[in-house]
Order: sequence, then C-alpha cells, then structure tokens
Amino acid sequence: MPEENPIAQNSPESREAEDFEQKEIERLKREILDREKKIAEKRAEREKKSRVEVFRPEAQEGAVDQEKIEVGSVPTTQIDPAQVQKQSQQISALDPQNQVKFLCDLAFQKGLDFAIQTARNLDNPYVLDAFHDALVDELYKRLVTERKIEEA
Repeated sequence: MPEENPIAQNSPESREAEDFEQKEIERLKREILDREKKIAEKRAEREKKSRVEVFRPEAQEGAVDQEKIEVGSVPTTQIDPAQVQKQSQQISALDPQNQVKFLCDLAFQKGLDFAIQTARNLDNPYVLDAFHDALVDELYKRLVTERKIEEA
C-alpha cells in the first residue's frame, strides 16, 4: 500500500509550503540580480583602471603619482616651436626609414606631442603615416611587456 503524503495537496500546510517556495525563489532571483549588478560594476571599474596611461618622459616607472586619464582627454603640453623646427631640420637629412626610427625614439624621450609636431613639421605624409604605424606597433609591444594590457 502506497505511503500517504503527510501534507495533503490542498491542505493549509501545502499552501504554506508553496508560498514559502515561491518567496524563496523570488528572494534567490533578487540575489542573483544583485550579484550580476555587482559583477557588472566590478567589470566597469576594472575597465576604467585598465585605461591607457599617458606616457610622459618625466614620469618615472613605478611612480605613485603617474597620471591616468581617458583617451580623448589628453591635456596638451606646451611645445617650443623653435625646438620642433630645429629637430625637424636635423631629421630631414635622414632617409624616410631612419626618420621614422628617430621619431619613435623621440616620442619616448621627449614625449608624444613633441614627436608628432616634429613629424608634421617635416611635411612628408609618407613619413607621418609610417611614424604612426611604427609608433602603434612599438607602443603595443611596450604595453604588453609592461603588462598594462594583455596580448590579443
């Protein structure tokens, strides 16, 4: 003979159990939503922290006060046009391939703004484009090496 369920299906105990189960399901759903929200916030915070750091020649590696800013909000620095002109004249005597190498070195020594102004002052679109390509490759390698970004 089959055992009878101590809680009948339509009994008050059965309804209480169903109500409890429904409340527990709703509570768990809210908890899942809260946890998903916290995960999304942590991801957004992690992405914000992993934004590209501005490389400035005066910033020492590991310096605590190294400024992190979002792309597009890079502050402009004061560049002496006379220095740009002088540097451009020195570089102009080189062949285009060596001009690009020199400009890349210049970017890491005197700063990106100075190197870009110098490249523009050369008035050679080929060199400017090649400088951009080389700089992107070099910057990517440095960021991966310094573990600022992960290699794709």
